[in-house]
Amino acid sequence: MKYLIPILALLIVLPSCVKATKPAMEEEEPAFVVEEDTTATGTVEVFQETEIPETTIEETTVTTPETTTAETTAVITPPPEVPTVETKKMGYRVQIGAFSSRESAEEFADRVRSRFTVGVYVQYVAPYYKVRVGDFLTKAEADNFKMRVWEMGFTDAFVVESEITQ
Repeated sequence: MKYLIPILALLIVLPSCVKATKPAMEEEEPAFVVEEDTTATGTVEVFQETEIPETTIEETTVTTPETTTAETTAVITPPPEVPTVETKKMGYRVQIGAFSSRESAEEFADRVRSRFTVGVYVQYVAPYYKVRVGDFLTKAEADNFKMRVWEMGFTDAFVVESEITQ
């Protein structure tokens, strides 16, 4: 009897110490991983399907004294031109002014447009209307342009991250 209790205790404890084996599972295909920022907000671009050009078939009958034959001519109508869509992405611009009213910002932008070969934009970022210049993909490009803008007399100009047009 004195050996019965320790033996029962060992029988209960030992199975719980044994390493459990995992049941064989069916091999699953790896999940499809999307490496794209799906949290970004912005405009949604809608692309239209390219239409297949219409084919018009004209049939003419040619009659000669010896035989009568039919000729078939296919006329392909070219597809209508699809307008180009400007894409928006994150990049850099050089800010050259900020105004409390839209009219003042637009007036300033109109005056300086003739001095730049790149786009001049008025963007509202609360509480100001900001006049920004250029569409640069890298900060280095924007910094180089900022130096040229300083030489033109806009010494308060600075580079900002912004949605740009490509």
